[in-house]
Amino acid sequence: MNEAVGKRIHELCSRIALERDHKKFLALVQELNRALAERGKDLENKTATQSEC
Repeated sequence: MNEAVGKRIHELCSRIALERDHKKFLALVQELNRALAERGKDLENKTATQSEC
């Protein structure tokens, strides 16, 4: 996993846990979903590359 994406996921989770404003909360969750999707694609690519060897 890209280290920057991992740090961003951790940061977003921390902010989501504390956020009280509904709109900001939803925006953070949407951003987290995008980051998790990116991480998922990275893991799929890594798995596909490893299985080809």
